Amino acid sequence: MALELQNARAEAQDPQRAGKDYDDYLTHGKAFLAGLVEQHRRDGIDHQDGVDTNTLALAFENAPNQFSATALVLYLTKKCIIEDGSQSEADSIWSAFAQFWDNMSAKLLHVKITETYDAYQ
Repeated sequence: MALELQNARAEAQDPQRAGKDYDDYLTHGKAFLAGLVEQHRRDGIDHQDGVDTNTLALAFENAPNQFSATALVLYLTKKCIIEDGSQSEADSIWSAFAQFWDNMSAKLLHVKITETYDAYQ
């Protein structure tokens, strides 16, 4: 517990460290999702369970889609229940994806505004 508190304090004091940790959470989450998608395809259950595997594969990319929340819950379940992760780790993973999607939304909005502006020039 003391180590978690030290890590949380260090993260709060060093945004670059938090950014690297967040990048690691995103990388590991995307690898988890890739494995899940591979298993889905290997088992041949595309659409049988109401899940389009191609859309599921994009759950952690670009803007969130209808499977992003479910994929994140599955990843959090793996990390924090199956692998016995901490509440702090769960919060950090959730925050990493929230920040990723918030920043993605801002970038997409900037692109749309730029494209619209350029179209009228």
